[in-house]
Amino acid sequence: MKKLILLAFLGSFYASALASAPQAIGQFLNDANEQISVYPRPAKVKFGNSIRSGCDCQFEKYTFYYFDAEGKHHKIKEAKILELTLNAGTVMCKKQAPVLVGRDEARPQDINYERAELEADLPFIPLPKYKKKKKHFLHKVVAQNADYLLTSHVPDNSNEGVFYIFSRRNKQMVEGPMRTLLLGEGKRGAALYEKIERYFPDCPALYEKMEANRKHQNNLRKVGVVHLLSKINGCDCGQ
Repeated sequence: MKKLILLAFLGSFYASALASAPQAIGQFLNDANEQISVYPRPAKVKFGNSIRSGCDCQFEKYTFYYFDAEGKHHKIKEAKILELTLNAGTVMCKKQAPVLVGRDEARPQDINYERAELEADLPFIPLPKYKKKKKHFLHKVVAQNADYLLTSHVPDNSNEGVFYIFSRRNKQMVEGPMRTLLLGEGKRGAALYEKIERYFPDCPALYEKMEANRKHQNNLRKVGVVHLLSKINGCDCGQ
């Protein structure tokens, strides 16, 4: 009888421990071919943490910052990441420059960090920034369909969106780099929109989000929208 009680207690304790253990919010493969799990921000963060308050993970200076299962923070250079996926619900932060509103007024939004809670799983892929150069950088997948990837690689301290379109079949760049600054910027923004329509003709979800961004152009500081494709992450345009 005592053994049964002990087994029941141990089973209950083990189940409780599993339930309270943090669940991974993403994973990446590093250049040593190790699969590393990414965990949510712990309730208590140790002194010396480099990740902004309210963020589960962060991109800054071509470096990815994240937490492990024990709540310790780590960092790894983007060049050492072979693939990365962050799960829906993850709060991802990215350093950026202050938003300029008006001719003489610089208004930093959220201490110069873009914060986004992911609506869907978001993949990152190492791809080139220029057609004739072999060096790869970690690109965020903004949208994808059966044939193409719309990606973004945004330098630190910049509000300029830098976008690319790659073939999914061979990962060759077919358009890019394409740049867009603030919303409503005229010819450059229109040219980007036309190219996206050419490769992603049937993607209502993507265009709805782009249109929502366009409507926020007079309220940049409050909503944290900087350019046409701000905060659009991993949009699935079908297979």
